Amino acid sequence: MVIRIFKFLLLAYLVTFSQTILSNLTSILGIAPNFGTIIILLIALRTEYQVALPISFAVALIIDALNPETLGLGTAVRFAIAVAISEIRQHIDVEQLPAQLYLLIGSEVCFQTLFQALANSFDFGTLSKVYLEVSLPTLVYTIVVGFVVLAMADLEFKIEVKRRGLG
Repeated sequence: MVIRIFKFLLLAYLVTFSQTILSNLTSILGIAPNFGTIIILLIALRTEYQVALPISFAVALIIDALNPETLGLGTAVRFAIAVAISEIRQHIDVEQLPAQLYLLIGSEVCFQTLFQALANSFDFGTLSKVYLEVSLPTLVYTIVVGFVVLAMADLEFKIEVKRRGLG
């Protein structure tokens, strides 16, 4: 029980750190990657279904708490994406990096499209302007950063320790 609480607190810190400090450090011309989508994708791909959904929901809530003007809209969209990824993972082998990259691209396209459509009340004039000026650059940047994160997540490190005799 204590380990689970510690893991959740560590995850909450990671999400908060990535959405605030890391986002500000990695932004280019005011455009920052969507670390929330990347984190939820990693959770949905790396954990079992029963654990991935509540954790993804908690991560989405933390992200929305950091951005209160969305009024829970981001949580709903991110959770729906986590459910979809978990369902896809149960039916299709997504262990290879290209499949994970396709899921990342699809997730971010769905998030940006649904979020902007709902946030702008389906006003297509405003939606097209916002999508071209904000969502498309964010989408491209998130895909690049997500590819690096997914590639690094698949790396394995091997450390050998050799002891020398003292005498």
